[in-house]
Amino acid sequence: RVEVPASGEVTFVPGARHLMLFDVPENVRSGADLPLTFRLADGRALRAQARVAVTPAGTGTGFLPTRDMG
Repeated sequence: RVEVPASGEVTFVPGARHLMLFDVPENVRSGADLPLTFRLADGRALRAQARVAVTPAGTGTGFLPTRDMG
């Protein structure tokens, strides 16, 4: 659970606050955009995309936010 202040924002970045995704399809490759849906406490859904990227250490795959889909 992440609290977002009224009219505020929360930033997710590698190495700090971030998301972990599970059950990502194996055919997702670096450079692809992955659609995400965030379910908010009030029932709304926020859609966004994340770009798949190899982590800096080369130990796995990371996802970088690309755009808010409203």
